Amino acid sequence: ASNSDANAPTNNGGKKKKRNKSVSQSSNAEQKKDKAPPSFGDDNTPIEEVNAFYEFWIHFESWRDFTLKATEQTEHDVDAAECRDEKRWMAKEIDRKARAMKRDEMSRITRLVERAMAADPRLKREKEREKAEKARVAREKKEKAEREAKIKAEAKAKAQEEAAAKQAKEKEIKAKEKAEREKEKKALRKAKQQLRKSVMSSYQSNAAELNDMWDNIEDMNDDIELLCAELSLMDLTSLNTSFAKDNDVTQSL
Repeated sequence: ASNSDANAPTNNGGKKKKRNKSVSQSSNAEQKKDKAPPSFGDDNTPIEEVNAFYEFWIHFESWRDFTLKATEQTEHDVDAAECRDEKRWMAKEIDRKARAMKRDEMSRITRLVERAMAADPRLKREKEREKAEKARVAREKKEKAEREAKIKAEAKAKAQEEAAAKQAKEKEIKAKEKAEREKEKKALRKAKQQLRKSVMSSYQSNAAELNDMWDNIEDMNDDIELLCAELSLMDLTSLNTSFAKDNDVTQSL
């Protein structure tokens, strides 16, 4: 190689060598650094093994060294370099070409894996299964939420109904108690009025006999009002009954 070659390197007249596109799995597997790849399997292969197969090729690492091919394509002969700088330049060009060729090779294998995965009916079935499972989980979650919401709504409605019934019952009891109190008050007023009327009538008709009990009508009224204030409805009723029977206030009092 000459110094002019170093400044303007050639690449076989711009022509590219044809590549064989039908590379088998076994030929690709020969590039793998470590263990042999899993088997592709068949339509009945468990999905775990199918995933393991593709996982192997997704993380594929080649041990192939493209230096020789890169040297051939760049047509650089390092041993024929005229100086150290030319030799260094040739080595860099060969290394750059080798790395580019390795990237192309890895891209080729990646495309093969992606196409295989896209067309693999086993992966399609698994994807549909996962989709169906996801839909089932979502459906069950929704149904569970609806059941819980229904139970909660029913419990709330029942609690409201019970609270309303309790409130209505308490209201009814209070109304009855109020009616009873009003009835008792009315009966008490009537019993007091009856006592006042009976005593006054007896006093007016038998004033002389009642002088021993009261000096005047005011004293009589004071005592009667004291009785009305102190006696219960039962006592007043009993007193009125006794007065009506004896028709004598002195005997009843």
